Amino acid sequence: MNQNLKLPDIFQSKVFKSLSEKALKIFSDQDLVLLLNKILENIDWEKLLIGEGLLFLFVLFLRSYAFSKTRGFFSQLWAEIWTWVLFLSLSFFFVPLFVIGEEYLEILKIVIRLLKK
Repeated sequence: MNQNLKLPDIFQSKVFKSLSEKALKIFSDQDLVLLLNKILENIDWEKLLIGEGLLFLFVLFLRSYAFSKTRGFFSQLWAEIWTWVLFLSLSFFFVPLFVIGEEYLEILKIVIRLLKK
């Protein structure tokens, strides 16, 4: 192996080191690992995929309706932004919360607690 291999500067920056340390801290937490294993063993994947697919179709129709009502550049930009924020918030929070249940909230609490440290 080449010992003179130099990583790009982004991998040596303080920001990257800070992010990698936080990720390592999060995924080395025993409570989080046990909870994730429990969820992955008991999750209803079909229900989760159906929920995400229906949400995608709903947002797709909502976006087409919103874009049909907008005329100017800034109103189209605003429609783009709020529909993406809606889609991301629903797909990362509400659909998993509906499918997984209270354990998903526990995962979020653990991750937020670890990020604050």
